[in-house]
Amino acid sequence: MAPIKESLFLGCLWSSMAVSSIFICCRFGIRIKVFGRLWFDDLFLFVAWLMIIASTILWQNSYRVLFLLSRWVDEELMPVSEAELEYSRHVILGIEIMYNFSITAVKMSFLLFFRRLLYKVDIKWLSIWWWVVCFITLGALVTSIGDGQYKCLVGSIEQIQASCPETASQNHALPAVIANTVLDLLTDLLSEYHQPGKPDAYALNSSYNDTTSVTVES
Repeated sequence: MAPIKESLFLGCLWSSMAVSSIFICCRFGIRIKVFGRLWFDDLFLFVAWLMIIASTILWQNSYRVLFLLSRWVDEELMPVSEAELEYSRHVILGIEIMYNFSITAVKMSFLLFFRRLLYKVDIKWLSIWWWVVCFITLGALVTSIGDGQYKCLVGSIEQIQASCPETASQNHALPAVIANTVLDLLTDLLSEYHQPGKPDAYALNSSYNDTTSVTVES
């Protein structure tokens, strides 16, 4: 049987998307009201939001087939047409890729926000550290996409059955999930890391006020 009911799955799916949409719209509204504009980091957040919406729509359009496939995997005979099976595999592929890109887009939004805080702050090591974290974050994206089992989502059924036996697929999936989770946490921790000589909070706050005041005045 499927692990959860279809109605519960759809309810959680759309509720999560609605909550995130409310917060994002509030953020954009406050930015425009206070500063009169959106910043470049908002663009990355907007792109992540679009990918979340697209993923939600894809789940909505294909959940029935995916639930049937989950029952079929559990050895309950649930026939699915060849076209539906191929469509569902492409949906999973698209959702997986958009998931990785959306997470990275949110991380880049935070990094760009921190970069803006460094405006007019002459702290060389902090600027270098920002670039280090930025490249590590992009490297984590490449790694997360690279360790996907795409050969098990494209091609004919015969090719998938030949190249992706169930035991081998499961043996690869768990280490990939663990590695991606570690990379996700690592990039989050690196973006929050501060060395003993961390900059004075007043300097960062003054720099931020300078950037916002220039924007408001213009």
